Amino acid sequence: MLLPLRHAGILPARPAIDKPGAVMATLRLHRENAMYIHVVAGQPAALEDPQNFRDFKVVIEAPGPDAVDFRTALAPVGRIEDDKYVWVRPDWLRGATPLGSEAEWQAGLQKMTAFAEKNGWVDQDGAIRAHIEWAGT
Repeated sequence: MLLPLRHAGILPARPAIDKPGAVMATLRLHRENAMYIHVVAGQPAALEDPQNFRDFKVVIEAPGPDAVDFRTALAPVGRIEDDKYVWVRPDWLRGATPLGSEAEWQAGLQKMTAFAEKNGWVDQDGAIRAHIEWAGT
């Protein structure tokens, strides 16, 4: 049952795909708790939920790396490590949201970056490592 998982902030390892809409409901739940870069084939990458500094990732609307040219969409965002991680430029993050110039948003980004740095997820250029989540369509 998804309702208790929503309140706990925990997601099931595998969605119950035998129920109509379960996959999309699980994806919505997963995205609700994170700032994420949304990638759809043929469109520029977009920053979603920019005020949520608790989690950070890239969500690509494709079943896997062979299904879409995600490299083109992510080129302005940062450096692609492989089909699991992207190093996101902080200047892209600031420019991807109208909030990027606000002091409160800058403070949130700074706290998120400091946490990431403690965990080794910030490179020498200040890029932040984000994992890629493949959201099969």
